[in-house]
Amino acid sequence: MRALFIGSYPNEIEPYRSVFFRELVHQFADIGVECHVISCVSRTAYKKQVKKIPIKKEETTEGGNKVIVYHPRMISYSAKKIGKWNTMHLTQHSIERATLKQVKKLGLTFDFVYGHFFLGGGITASKVGEKLGIPAYIAYGECSYDTEVKNKFGELKEKHVKAVKGIVAVSSANRDDLKNRPALKNIPSLLSVNSINEKVFNVKDKIKCREKFGFNNDDFIVGFVGYFIERKGPNRVLEACKGLEGVKLAFAGRGGQTPEGENVIFAGPLLHEEVADFLNAVDVFVLPTLNEGCCNAVVEAMACKKAIVSSDLPFNHDVLNSENSILVDPKDIGQIREAIITLRDDKERREKLEQNALKSAEQLTINKRANNILDFIKKTSIEEE
Repeated sequence: MRALFIGSYPNEIEPYRSVFFRELVHQFADIGVECHVISCVSRTAYKKQVKKIPIKKEETTEGGNKVIVYHPRMISYSAKKIGKWNTMHLTQHSIERATLKQVKKLGLTFDFVYGHFFLGGGITASKVGEKLGIPAYIAYGECSYDTEVKNKFGELKEKHVKAVKGIVAVSSANRDDLKNRPALKNIPSLLSVNSINEKVFNVKDKIKCREKFGFNNDDFIVGFVGYFIERKGPNRVLEACKGLEGVKLAFAGRGGQTPEGENVIFAGPLLHEEVADFLNAVDVFVLPTLNEGCCNAVVEAMACKKAIVSSDLPFNHDVLNSENSILVDPKDIGQIREAIITLRDDKERREKLEQNALKSAEQLTINKRANNILDFIKKTSIEEE
């Protein structure tokens, strides 16, 4: 099979942008799909730096297979609201135009086209599907349809998803949300939660990992991975740990709410390949996030055998439960604090959650996810015929 993937993808200026999308594409290549990717880059956003990004390049997967990536240029108009209208409409049109132009240049036939997220990749994939007469698929991984799609572009209409034969939802919450969208509710959907590359995210020697970051072996370290923004909750973690004896905090990420305090031993960005070592260096993983599609950081922490404290909200319920985590109200500082104290003081419970988290993660590999999505694509393509 030959497939075309469309959406935000890592490049020479932002090498860690949408790395999870790249990992999925690479896994498709390793299970026998010939993969081509079109990821438009903005002249207005990158300016002179855009020259550092090749228009075409080849990537080699872990399995030794090739993925061809194209970076056609486009003009971004951002997503700014002007009255009731949003400039995202212009940006979306620019992406579609550049993508269709690139598709025409390729002159290739594809068995299907897969768009990452509704805006940018998804709607564009449908346009390409219409043009080439092939089925289109969309990954619904947004943390909020209303915030990320409706407020920027408006409610999607049937004309936007004419060629879409299936939607891959990363959580039951996302899949259920499709029922409330007139243009999407009758399109077949697949529940496929985010997954991990077990060759990268696995259990490592804690002492060696702590040495890499200069962490003290005697400290009880609470770890956080995510953007330093209100939605993710770094300051809620900081507040919950105030005055806790023997507790240190390590935050991996970036953003406007950089945590600071006497017990903060790390707060800053990491390279993607450093995250697994970071997770192995901490004792527990805490993420009181308010909204997600399906949080990659949570699944990665599970694969590194961490006891987890996170939000008791629908987007987490496909991967987290009382057996592998402590679920809390993410706005309740007291609940977060009590969960951390429990894991600090109750070693037996912490170890039980660790074992169950690792066991759960073993079912969430990127290989299984890619195969499940491909089976869904084959099934819905045949049904359509």
